[in-house]
Amino acid sequence: MPSRKKQHANTTLVLSAAPERRELRSLQSQLEHRRDQLAELDLEIETLREQLAAFEGRTRAVLATEYDTLSRVEALTRHIERWADLLNRAKRHSITDDAVRLENRRARELEDRASRYAAVPPAKESPAIDDLLVPDRSDRLKAAYRALARRFHPDLARTEDERVRFGQVMGRINAMYREGDLARLEAMEEQAKGGEIDAGWDDNVETQLGALQERLLWFDTVLENLNDERADLESSGTCQLLRNVEQGSLVGRDVIGELRRELQERVERSFSDVPSAIRLLESEVRRYNRDASTPTSLQERGGQALDRVFDPFADKRLIRIGLDSLAASQASPAAQQQAKWIEVEGPAQPAVLRLLLLCYVSELSPYPLLGLETYDDLKTRFDHLAQSDPKPATLEKALVDADDMVELGVRHASGKTVQTGLRFRNELTRNAVPIALTAFPIRRELKRILQVLGDHTTCSACQRKAFAIPLFRTRGLDDLRATVCPLCGHTLSSYWMPKGDDVQAVLNTAYVDFEIVVEYSFRIARTSVATQLLPVQIDSWTVGDLKKMLFRDLFNRYDLGLSLKDVRLHQDNKIVREGTPLGDLTKTSFTVRFNPGTPVNEADAVELLRHRIRNRFKS
Repeated sequence: MPSRKKQHANTTLVLSAAPERRELRSLQSQLEHRRDQLAELDLEIETLREQLAAFEGRTRAVLATEYDTLSRVEALTRHIERWADLLNRAKRHSITDDAVRLENRRARELEDRASRYAAVPPAKESPAIDDLLVPDRSDRLKAAYRALARRFHPDLARTEDERVRFGQVMGRINAMYREGDLARLEAMEEQAKGGEIDAGWDDNVETQLGALQERLLWFDTVLENLNDERADLESSGTCQLLRNVEQGSLVGRDVIGELRRELQERVERSFSDVPSAIRLLESEVRRYNRDASTPTSLQERGGQALDRVFDPFADKRLIRIGLDSLAASQASPAAQQQAKWIEVEGPAQPAVLRLLLLCYVSELSPYPLLGLETYDDLKTRFDHLAQSDPKPATLEKALVDADDMVELGVRHASGKTVQTGLRFRNELTRNAVPIALTAFPIRRELKRILQVLGDHTTCSACQRKAFAIPLFRTRGLDDLRATVCPLCGHTLSSYWMPKGDDVQAVLNTAYVDFEIVVEYSFRIARTSVATQLLPVQIDSWTVGDLKKMLFRDLFNRYDLGLSLKDVRLHQDNKIVREGTPLGDLTKTSFTVRFNPGTPVNEADAVELLRHRIRNRFKS
């Protein structure tokens, strides 16, 4: 009887705990499923990243000669153009010092280019890419990677020490996967078996349930971040070009060969930009020498060279050139002929050219852009730009002269809304304008237009009237937009716009490419963020000033518990001295590292930032 009572008591205890145990097993099963999803996503991301890197390397190797020549011609043209801009804007008492800085910058660019070419190793195929062509070996590589990722992914760590250790281990796993080292991956997989338990059975059931539920929420956050990362990779320019090449090969087209021929033609055309830039400089020299009292233009401003446009997924300039060239080569003969007309006649008819480019900018966005929303907005900018014309024409006359190409009227009409603005009258002109933008005089005018799209306002700091320049104070994790005075660098306004419906979102790449703003990128763990500055800020800022801005707008704004001294900026694995003038740097990308003993590491900081940015507007 006693034994039966004991057995009965035990049976009753098991039954009472059954619902909790079932929930526990359900949560553990869900966590295992999340681990599988995370490992699969991470594998897809790593594989695609390697495919894109290998593709970009092969593309760069094929186009290396043409791209190098084009870059050298454009660098020379930019240097001459900067001199013209300097003469246009500089104060006479500082012209000597400004000239020294400009020439030193050109010297640094040439030295940097020489060192980059000297350091380039011979191109070779990635072993991992070769392995992926062998089905059995590919399957085994991927299986081993999945198993190790579901065990050692840093985002699955439960403690700070574990996260650091997992990060180091995952770095070795990624390297072995890229190298196609199947033997070491499988050996490591065998050693790691049985180490994925998220909670022990010896703990209190309620404690385990709470821990597993919290863990499940964290896994969901990690999966969301990985999905975002994969989506960004797939939408990058490199991936778009790769897909174009793959689709072309299916129908027997050599897309890279077509791009090389187009790039060769572009190189030949680019040589004509050099005399155009020199004539611009000579004109500024004559003006400078003729009239010492001529007021400095608010809009003709040069800028800092940009080594690389911000993109965490290697959407580099060569890729953008490839996509642009592909679009140009596919344009109809009639559109190419129209582009030639714009290149030849545009400089002789500046009002018509300006109207075409204003329309081009306007049509880049499906909604009215700031500065081009109303007739008065458009006229203010058109008249300001026309001041430099030999015989300034009115907006009305330009609209009549170009009435077969451009119209100011209704752009869109529906049952809910009607939008007015500039629009092209035909597809021919719409397709021709971007082709014509490869010519220096056309690009120069577009740059002037971009510089006047912001609010025409009086700066609260320097009390001068100018067109504010729109830029991103932070971009990547958090898109904080701002408008800045081009004369003194003072921030006039800053704001969030989650949908991105503004000038920065639509025209940001153009602002960077035309050196109206300079973008500095910061690698934090596996994520990149960026901030943008005006040339006038770069002239007076140091690396320490840049770090303060990054800290204030990102780490301090979202209260990560860091101090300014906890953050270090690195280039080429070396700390960059905070007293270094920004204008002395030839690179605009940094790696952010925290000092030992900080409250969070870099990977944790990124996850906290993502969470707090998503929830910043929630009560």
